[in-house]
Amino acid sequence: MKIFFKTLATILIPFLVIFFISYMLMKSNMDSSLQNYVRADTKSKFELIAHDFDTKNINKKKLYAVYAKTYKKTLLRITLIQPNGKVIFDSSIPYAAIEKLENHKYRPEIQKAFKKGSGFSQRFSKTKKMYMLYYAKILPDGNILRISYPLTYLKDIRNHFESGIYTVFLSTLIMLIIVAALMARRLSFPVNKLNYIADAIKNGKNIHFPRFKDKAFAEVSGLIYNIYKAMKQNQKETEIEREKLNHILECMEEGVLLTSEDHRYIHSNARFFDMFNIKFEKDEKILAGIDDAELLSVFSSILSKKTTSAVKIKNKNYKVYCKKMHGHILFVFSDIEDKMQYEYFKSELVGNISHELKTPIAAIMGYAETLVINKDLDEQTKEEFTDKIYESSIRLNNLLNDILELHRLENSNLTSADIVSASDIQKELKNIYKNSTKNIIFDFETGEVKISAEHLLSILRNLIDNALKYSSGKNIYVSLKKANEKIKIIVDDEGPIIPKEDRDRIFERFYTRSKSRNKQKSGTGLGLSIVKHIVKLYNGSVKLKQNEYGGNSFIVEI
Repeated sequence: MKIFFKTLATILIPFLVIFFISYMLMKSNMDSSLQNYVRADTKSKFELIAHDFDTKNINKKKLYAVYAKTYKKTLLRITLIQPNGKVIFDSSIPYAAIEKLENHKYRPEIQKAFKKGSGFSQRFSKTKKMYMLYYAKILPDGNILRISYPLTYLKDIRNHFESGIYTVFLSTLIMLIIVAALMARRLSFPVNKLNYIADAIKNGKNIHFPRFKDKAFAEVSGLIYNIYKAMKQNQKETEIEREKLNHILECMEEGVLLTSEDHRYIHSNARFFDMFNIKFEKDEKILAGIDDAELLSVFSSILSKKTTSAVKIKNKNYKVYCKKMHGHILFVFSDIEDKMQYEYFKSELVGNISHELKTPIAAIMGYAETLVINKDLDEQTKEEFTDKIYESSIRLNNLLNDILELHRLENSNLTSADIVSASDIQKELKNIYKNSTKNIIFDFETGEVKISAEHLLSILRNLIDNALKYSSGKNIYVSLKKANEKIKIIVDDEGPIIPKEDRDRIFERFYTRSKSRNKQKSGTGLGLSIVKHIVKLYNGSVKLKQNEYGGNSFIVEI
């Protein structure tokens, strides 16, 4: 409807303006013509009357009787005025009252007559209480003859004219409104359709494209339809790409932060929040949204440098990659703490392995070199050196086997578990340790357990071997129970007790307490680490406590 009324106003207003201007011009011309006509008519009347007063011996009473009647019929007023302004004749009032009239010397028409010989004026007469047209002219005898005529008839003519104009105007206006309304409807209907299409596109609504009879509007509609279709396709593709990008960002291990060039927040992924526990409002200044003093200091440095750098936040190391693009700045935070720890671990592991390998290799090389150089050694010494070389080679072999086993466990995932008979495991262990110097007491619950047989044997053997090597007591107690869908393994020895400060470290690679527990025997330092990794595969736990025998109790739950 707004478009209809706008179109209607656009059509009507110019016509109304033209009509109004035409009316004002016609009225002005009419007023001018009427004024000229009245003045000409007044002059004609004056000439007809003037000869009656153009004599020195006029009979005023006789003339008054004639022109008083004329005044009553036509309202034509005749006044004779002496040069000094005194009125000596007036047909509009009683004859006796003429002498009482005020002096007319300063009337505008009288002044003009004195200056130019004749003159017109138009004004409201206080005597007659109406608008009058006055014409005065000097007679040959020096007196001034003035005639006046009321302008009421002029007003009647004007009113009659205006009444006709108003009738024509009103009729024309009604016809114009009807024609304009039809034209506005014809013009606004397709515009309304186009406006509907534009509003629907703007508000993201589904559009039913209407048909147009007008060829030009039909072409415009077709063009809009093609543009809209292409736009929707691009919008769909953009939305798909946005979803892909968001999915990629959410799956990234790195924290991502996108800002404007003036450091206002635009976007970040979930990983960024997990790293720093910071949430920003849209268009919020980055530094204004950080409350933590340490984070504020670090981010202030990052934003000011805008270059790739390494930083430490909350005791963790991060690599920050910075990239400027299209008026935005992209920051990618990569957690390199594990990488740095891995590098440290790798360096330490290589050092530990090298150290552990050097010991048996040095022993083998030392004894072998002695045998090679000293050919004349006695048989007993040679046999002793050969035994040492054999023991060292066994130790080296065990070390390499443990290293390989630990590496395999660290790089494997548990995919399935076997159903194992606890009784069979107990029999196998008894067979393995039948020649043991210590008394191993088994207490296995009968039935089946769900665990890899290889893993279960590795746990038990490493714990038992650890007790055999380092325990000074005569007995070792080994139990296997099932409780609440868990397998609980306990291996107890009779001491000596491992100090509290070493109880966490004994599960580290290559960590041994051979010097403090048993100087005669020392292991590879990998057995308990192997146990720990197997337990980890089953989401279990391994603990070390002091037991009732005065020794150590290793408790495994998987």
